[in-house]
Amino acid sequence: PGTVSARALIVRRAGEYLDGLAADAAGDTGLQLELAAAYMRLSALQGALFGENIGRREDATRSLENARHLTEAAVAAAPADPTARRRLGELYLRLGTSRMLAGDMPGALTSMERSREAYDAGRRLAPGDLELRKGQAGAAVEGALKIGAIFSVTGPASFLGDPEKKTAQMEAVLLTGTTT
Repeated sequence: PGTVSARALIVRRAGEYLDGLAADAAGDTGLQLELAAAYMRLSALQGALFGENIGRREDATRSLENARHLTEAAVAAAPADPTARRRLGELYLRLGTSRMLAGDMPGALTSMERSREAYDAGRRLAPGDLELRKGQAGAAVEGALKIGAIFSVTGPASFLGDPEKKTAQMEAVLLTGTTT
């Protein structure tokens, strides 16, 4: 019990520290991207789906929103930077997951679509970038799988049965573009 409260205190202070740094980050795209990455790590400690955290999902979503603002500012300042686009894709994918866990399916779908758009834009800038290719493929598959898996087990598609099989089929279609 004592370690949980100590972790919560450290996480809260880290958030306060990042908030202070973020206030001074305007115009420095490198710092904005570094702070955004730190906010993403902080969100995992606050309330990630997997891994140890302090169970503060709302705070985690707020940290992801802070990261989104910083990353979008970096992309606006350096629109031809494929690394900034990749970071934006990663961020929107995590934000989509966070919104999905909060029950905000429209927000989750919008975030996951924006993730795909960010990766697509990055790929147009740097077609040979392997990290962007992996992110682009992951965004296409992961977003659909997470949402599809939830609907197939608990939602309107649950009557279809065999959610694992349906999810695997959906993954195959997304990866290959063909149906079996």
